[in-house]
Amino acid sequence: MRIRLYRAFASNNSGSYTLVGAFRDPAIAEDAAAELAAMCAAHSAWYEADSNASGLEASPLRAFATQHALLGVPDEAWDHWPEHGAPPTVIHLGHQVLVYAPYTVTMPRALGEYLYKRGGRVSLELDHSHDELACEFTFWIPDARYNDPATHERIAALRAPIDAALPALVERSPHDKRPAIAPAWHRGHFQSHHLSVAFSDPGEGILAVRELARAAGIATTIRIYEIHDPDPFATLRGDGRHEPGHHRVTLWTAGPDRVAVMKVVRDLTGVGLAEARALVDELPQELLANVSQPVADQAARSLVEAGATAEAYQVTRRG
Repeated sequence: MRIRLYRAFASNNSGSYTLVGAFRDPAIAEDAAAELAAMCAAHSAWYEADSNASGLEASPLRAFATQHALLGVPDEAWDHWPEHGAPPTVIHLGHQVLVYAPYTVTMPRALGEYLYKRGGRVSLELDHSHDELACEFTFWIPDARYNDPATHERIAALRAPIDAALPALVERSPHDKRPAIAPAWHRGHFQSHHLSVAFSDPGEGILAVRELARAAGIATTIRIYEIHDPDPFATLRGDGRHEPGHHRVTLWTAGPDRVAVMKVVRDLTGVGLAEARALVDELPQELLANVSQPVADQAARSLVEAGATAEAYQVTRRG
Protein backbone atom coordinates (compact mmCIF):
# COMPACT_ATOMS: atom_id res chain seq x y z
CA MET A 1 0.00 0.00 0.00
CA ARG A 2 1.33 3.43 -0.95
CA ILE A 3 0.23 6.58 0.89
CA ARG A 4 0.91 10.02 -0.48
CA LEU A 5 0.45 13.19 1.52
CA TYR A 6 0.13 16.58 -0.12
CA ARG A 7 0.20 20.02 1.36
CA ALA A 8 -1.52 22.82 -0.54
CA PHE A 9 -2.41 26.42 0.08
CA ALA A 10 -5.33 28.26 -1.44
CA SER A 11 -6.14 31.92 -1.11
CA ASN A 12 -8.91 34.21 -2.26
CA ASN A 13 -7.57 37.39 -0.71
CA SER A 14 -8.95 40.56 -2.15
CA GLY A 15 -6.86 43.11 -3.98
CA SER A 16 -7.14 46.80 -4.63
CA TYR A 17 -9.38 48.48 -7.17
CA THR A 18 -8.41 51.62 -9.10
CA LEU A 19 -10.50 53.55 -11.60
CA VAL A 20 -9.35 56.74 -13.34
CA GLY A 21 -11.68 58.81 -15.51
CA ALA A 22 -10.77 61.78 -17.71
CA PHE A 23 -12.92 64.76 -18.73
CA ARG A 24 -12.39 67.65 -21.13
CA ASP A 25 -13.93 70.09 -18.65
CA PRO A 26 -12.42 70.11 -15.13
CA ALA A 27 -15.62 71.62 -13.73
CA ILE A 28 -17.59 68.57 -14.89
CA ALA A 29 -14.88 66.33 -13.47
CA GLU A 30 -15.16 68.07 -10.10
CA ASP A 31 -18.96 67.74 -10.08
CA ALA A 32 -18.79 64.07 -11.10
CA ALA A 33 -16.25 63.37 -8.34
CA ALA A 34 -18.50 65.04 -5.76
CA GLU A 35 -21.49 62.94 -6.84
CA LEU A 36 -19.49 59.73 -6.81
CA ALA A 37 -18.01 60.53 -3.40
CA ALA A 38 -21.44 61.18 -1.88
CA MET A 39 -22.82 57.95 -3.32
CA CYS A 40 -19.82 55.89 -2.19
CA ALA A 41 -20.03 57.24 1.35
CA ALA A 42 -23.77 56.58 1.55
CA HIS A 43 -23.53 53.11 0.03
CA SER A 44 -20.61 52.14 2.29
CA ALA A 45 -22.63 53.15 5.36
CA TRP A 46 -25.62 51.16 4.08
CA TYR A 47 -23.44 48.15 3.27
CA GLU A 48 -21.80 48.17 6.70
CA ALA A 49 -25.18 48.35 8.42
CA ASP A 50 -26.58 45.45 6.38
CA SER A 51 -23.63 43.46 5.06
CA ASN A 52 -25.77 40.34 4.61
CA ALA A 53 -28.22 42.05 2.28
CA SER A 54 -29.37 39.74 -0.46
CA GLY A 55 -30.02 42.51 -2.97
CA LEU A 56 -29.41 46.14 -3.70
CA GLU A 57 -32.92 47.41 -4.35
CA ALA A 58 -32.97 49.71 -1.32
CA SER A 59 -29.31 50.74 -1.53
CA PRO A 60 -27.84 54.16 -2.39
CA LEU A 61 -26.01 52.49 -5.29
CA ARG A 62 -29.30 51.30 -6.81
CA ALA A 63 -30.85 54.76 -6.36
CA PHE A 64 -27.78 56.33 -7.99
CA ALA A 65 -27.98 53.90 -10.91
CA THR A 66 -31.68 54.60 -11.40
CA GLN A 67 -31.10 58.36 -11.32
CA HIS A 68 -28.45 58.18 -14.05
CA ALA A 69 -29.92 55.23 -16.03
CA LEU A 70 -26.93 52.99 -15.34
CA LEU A 71 -27.08 49.29 -16.11
CA GLY A 72 -23.89 48.02 -14.48
CA VAL A 73 -25.22 47.25 -10.99
CA PRO A 74 -24.98 43.64 -9.74
CA ASP A 75 -28.03 41.84 -8.41
CA GLU A 76 -26.09 40.65 -5.36
CA ALA A 77 -24.25 42.88 -2.89
CA TRP A 78 -21.55 40.37 -2.04
CA ASP A 79 -18.04 40.92 -3.48
CA HIS A 80 -18.91 44.06 -5.48
CA TRP A 81 -18.12 46.41 -2.60
CA PRO A 82 -15.39 46.48 0.09
CA GLU A 83 -16.56 44.08 2.79
CA HIS A 84 -13.62 44.28 5.20
CA GLY A 85 -11.36 47.07 3.94
CA ALA A 86 -11.75 50.82 3.98
CA PRO A 87 -14.54 52.37 1.89
CA PRO A 88 -13.67 53.70 -1.58
CA THR A 89 -11.88 57.02 -1.86
CA VAL A 90 -12.93 59.43 -4.63
CA ILE A 91 -10.41 62.10 -5.61
CA HIS A 92 -10.70 64.98 -8.08
CA LEU A 93 -7.50 65.99 -9.88
CA GLY A 94 -8.10 68.67 -12.48
CA HIS A 95 -9.50 66.85 -15.52
CA GLN A 96 -9.34 63.50 -13.72
CA VAL A 97 -11.53 61.56 -11.29
CA LEU A 98 -9.96 58.74 -9.30
CA VAL A 99 -11.79 55.98 -7.40
CA TYR A 100 -9.63 53.78 -5.17
CA ALA A 101 -10.55 50.90 -2.85
CA PRO A 102 -7.62 49.20 -1.06
CA TYR A 103 -9.26 45.82 -0.41
CA THR A 104 -12.13 44.40 -2.41
CA VAL A 105 -12.90 41.58 -4.81
CA THR A 106 -14.20 44.00 -7.43
CA MET A 107 -16.43 47.06 -7.84
CA PRO A 108 -19.61 47.66 -9.88
CA ARG A 109 -19.02 48.57 -13.52
CA ALA A 110 -21.66 51.27 -13.01
CA LEU A 111 -18.84 53.50 -11.71
CA GLY A 112 -17.15 53.59 -15.10
CA GLU A 113 -20.50 53.76 -16.85
CA TYR A 114 -21.33 56.88 -14.85
CA LEU A 115 -18.14 58.59 -16.05
CA TYR A 116 -19.18 58.00 -19.65
CA LYS A 117 -22.69 59.26 -18.91
CA ARG A 118 -21.17 62.52 -17.69
CA GLY A 119 -19.16 62.93 -20.89
CA GLY A 120 -15.86 61.51 -19.69
CA ARG A 121 -14.11 58.26 -20.40
CA VAL A 122 -12.31 55.59 -18.39
CA SER A 123 -8.57 55.90 -18.94
CA LEU A 124 -7.56 53.17 -16.44
CA GLU A 125 -9.17 50.33 -14.52
CA LEU A 126 -7.07 48.03 -12.33
CA ASP A 127 -9.42 45.38 -10.98
CA HIS A 128 -8.23 43.15 -8.13
CA SER A 129 -4.58 44.27 -8.09
CA HIS A 130 -2.25 42.47 -5.69
CA ASP A 131 0.91 44.34 -6.65
CA GLU A 132 1.87 47.76 -5.36
CA LEU A 133 0.83 50.80 -7.34
CA ALA A 134 3.14 53.43 -8.75
CA CYS A 135 1.74 56.96 -8.91
CA GLU A 136 3.38 59.36 -11.35
CA PHE A 137 2.33 62.98 -10.80
CA THR A 138 2.81 65.65 -13.42
CA PHE A 139 3.01 69.22 -12.09
CA TRP A 140 2.67 72.39 -14.13
CA ILE A 141 1.39 75.97 -13.85
CA PRO A 142 -1.67 76.40 -16.11
CA ASP A 143 -1.24 80.07 -16.99
CA ALA A 144 2.55 80.22 -17.20
CA ARG A 145 4.25 81.39 -20.40
CA TYR A 146 6.45 79.00 -22.32
CA ASN A 147 9.97 78.94 -20.84
CA ASP A 148 8.96 81.20 -17.95
CA PRO A 149 11.72 80.67 -15.34
CA ALA A 150 9.21 81.33 -12.56
CA THR A 151 7.55 78.02 -13.41
CA HIS A 152 10.56 75.97 -12.33
CA GLU A 153 11.05 78.14 -9.25
CA ARG A 154 7.47 77.66 -8.09
CA ILE A 155 7.51 73.90 -8.67
CA ALA A 156 10.90 73.66 -6.96
CA ALA A 157 9.36 75.42 -3.97
CA LEU A 158 6.59 72.80 -3.93
CA ARG A 159 9.14 70.02 -3.55
CA ALA A 160 10.04 71.00 0.01
CA PRO A 161 6.62 70.35 1.61
CA ILE A 162 6.05 67.26 -0.54
CA ASP A 163 9.47 65.81 0.35
CA ALA A 164 8.73 66.47 4.02
CA ALA A 165 5.45 64.52 3.78
CA LEU A 166 6.66 61.60 1.66
CA PRO A 167 8.59 59.50 4.26
CA ALA A 168 5.45 58.87 6.30
CA LEU A 169 3.38 58.24 3.16
CA VAL A 170 5.72 55.59 1.69
CA GLU A 171 6.61 53.84 4.95
CA ARG A 172 5.63 50.18 4.83
CA SER A 173 3.45 48.49 7.43
CA PRO A 174 5.22 46.98 10.48
CA HIS A 175 4.87 43.40 9.19
CA ASP A 176 6.49 44.26 5.84
CA LYS A 177 10.26 44.29 6.36
CA ARG A 178 11.17 45.40 2.84
CA PRO A 179 12.67 48.88 2.54
CA ALA A 180 10.32 51.53 1.20
CA ILE A 181 10.72 52.40 -2.46
CA ALA A 182 12.40 55.78 -2.63
CA PRO A 183 10.36 58.37 -4.62
CA ALA A 184 11.87 59.99 -7.69
CA TRP A 185 11.58 63.52 -9.06
CA HIS A 186 12.26 63.88 -12.78
CA ARG A 187 11.78 66.49 -15.49
CA GLY A 188 9.35 66.13 -18.37
CA HIS A 189 8.87 67.94 -21.65
CA PHE A 190 8.49 71.71 -21.75
CA GLN A 191 7.52 73.11 -18.34
CA SER A 192 6.37 69.97 -16.54
CA HIS A 193 7.95 68.26 -13.54
CA HIS A 194 7.18 64.70 -12.46
CA LEU A 195 7.15 62.77 -9.20
CA SER A 196 6.98 58.97 -9.14
CA VAL A 197 6.08 57.41 -5.79
CA ALA A 198 4.73 54.18 -4.32
CA PHE A 199 2.47 55.07 -1.41
CA SER A 200 1.66 52.61 1.36
CA ASP A 201 -1.93 53.89 1.02
CA PRO A 202 -2.45 55.36 -2.47
CA GLY A 203 -5.71 57.06 -1.51
CA GLU A 204 -4.13 58.88 1.41
CA GLY A 205 -0.94 59.70 -0.49
CA ILE A 206 -2.64 61.07 -3.60
CA LEU A 207 -4.90 63.27 -1.47
CA ALA A 208 -1.92 64.62 0.48
CA VAL A 209 0.05 65.54 -2.65
CA ARG A 210 -3.05 67.04 -4.28
CA GLU A 211 -3.67 69.34 -1.32
CA LEU A 212 -0.07 70.55 -1.26
CA ALA A 213 -0.15 71.25 -5.00
CA ARG A 214 -3.48 73.09 -4.74
CA ALA A 215 -2.17 75.24 -1.89
CA ALA A 216 0.73 76.28 -4.14
CA GLY A 217 -1.55 77.02 -7.11
CA ILE A 218 0.02 74.24 -9.19
CA ALA A 219 -1.99 71.87 -11.37
CA THR A 220 -1.39 68.12 -11.36
CA THR A 221 -2.52 64.98 -13.11
CA ILE A 222 -1.65 61.39 -12.30
CA ARG A 223 -0.70 58.19 -14.08
CA ILE A 224 -1.02 54.91 -12.16
CA TYR A 225 0.43 51.51 -12.94
CA GLU A 226 1.26 48.28 -11.13
CA ILE A 227 4.81 47.68 -9.91
CA HIS A 228 6.59 44.50 -10.98
CA ASP A 229 10.12 45.56 -10.07
CA PRO A 230 11.84 45.96 -6.67
CA ASP A 231 12.80 49.53 -7.56
CA PRO A 232 10.85 50.80 -10.58
CA PHE A 233 12.12 54.38 -10.18
CA ALA A 234 15.87 53.67 -10.16
CA THR A 235 16.45 55.01 -13.66
CA LEU A 236 14.51 58.21 -12.88
CA ARG A 237 16.51 59.43 -9.90
CA GLY A 238 19.53 60.61 -11.81
CA ASP A 239 21.90 59.30 -9.13
CA GLY A 240 24.30 57.86 -11.71
CA ARG A 241 23.70 54.27 -10.66
CA HIS A 242 22.04 53.44 -13.95
CA GLU A 243 24.02 55.83 -16.11
CA PRO A 244 24.35 54.24 -19.57
CA GLY A 245 27.71 52.68 -20.36
CA HIS A 246 29.50 49.53 -21.47
CA HIS A 247 30.61 48.13 -18.10
CA ARG A 248 29.26 45.27 -16.01
CA VAL A 249 29.77 43.95 -12.50
CA THR A 250 29.86 40.25 -11.61
CA LEU A 251 29.80 38.87 -8.07
CA TRP A 252 31.87 35.65 -8.03
CA THR A 253 31.98 34.61 -4.36
CA ALA A 254 30.37 35.99 -1.21
CA GLY A 255 33.27 35.50 1.20
CA PRO A 256 32.96 34.94 4.94
CA ASP A 257 30.47 37.73 5.74
CA ARG A 258 27.37 36.94 3.67
CA VAL A 259 25.23 39.45 5.55
CA ALA A 260 27.55 42.33 4.69
CA VAL A 261 27.62 41.26 1.05
CA MET A 262 23.82 40.99 0.91
CA LYS A 263 23.57 44.55 2.22
CA VAL A 264 25.78 45.77 -0.62
CA VAL A 265 23.80 43.72 -3.16
CA ARG A 266 20.56 45.31 -1.94
CA ASP A 267 22.08 48.77 -2.21
CA LEU A 268 23.36 48.17 -5.74
CA THR A 269 20.28 46.47 -7.16
CA GLY A 270 17.40 47.83 -5.04
CA VAL A 271 16.03 44.34 -4.33
CA GLY A 272 14.54 43.19 -1.04
CA LEU A 273 16.14 40.92 1.54
CA ALA A 274 14.72 37.69 0.12
CA GLU A 275 15.79 38.58 -3.42
CA ALA A 276 19.30 39.53 -2.23
CA ARG A 277 19.61 36.23 -0.37
CA ALA A 278 18.54 34.33 -3.49
CA LEU A 279 21.14 36.16 -5.58
CA VAL A 280 23.95 35.37 -3.14
CA ASP A 281 22.83 31.73 -2.91
CA GLU A 282 23.22 31.27 -6.68
CA LEU A 283 26.68 32.59 -7.54
CA PRO A 284 28.15 33.84 -9.79
CA GLN A 285 25.72 36.66 -10.55
CA GLU A 286 25.89 39.61 -12.92
CA LEU A 287 24.60 42.41 -10.67
CA LEU A 288 24.91 45.42 -12.96
CA ALA A 289 24.95 45.71 -16.74
CA ASN A 290 25.45 48.58 -19.19
CA VAL A 291 26.64 51.07 -16.59
CA SER A 292 29.46 53.60 -16.75
CA GLN A 293 32.98 52.72 -15.65
CA PRO A 294 32.92 54.85 -12.45
CA VAL A 295 29.67 53.22 -11.37
CA ALA A 296 30.98 49.71 -12.10
CA ASP A 297 34.31 50.34 -10.35
CA GLN A 298 32.62 51.71 -7.24
CA ALA A 299 30.18 48.78 -7.11
CA ALA A 300 32.95 46.20 -7.36
CA ARG A 301 34.98 48.08 -4.74
CA SER A 302 32.03 48.03 -2.31
CA LEU A 303 31.59 44.28 -2.78
CA VAL A 304 35.30 43.58 -2.23
CA GLU A 305 35.33 45.73 0.91
CA ALA A 306 32.48 43.56 2.23
CA GLY A 307 34.66 40.46 1.75
CA ALA A 308 33.35 39.27 -1.62
CA THR A 309 35.14 38.49 -4.84
CA ALA A 310 33.78 40.76 -7.57
CA GLU A 311 34.87 42.12 -10.92
CA ALA A 312 34.06 45.22 -12.96
CA TYR A 313 34.79 44.85 -16.65
CA GLN A 314 34.06 46.47 -19.99
CA VAL A 315 31.93 44.82 -22.64
CA THR A 316 33.44 45.25 -26.07
CA ARG A 317 30.96 45.82 -28.86
CA ARG A 318 31.67 44.32 -32.22
CA GLY A 319 30.52 45.41 -35.64
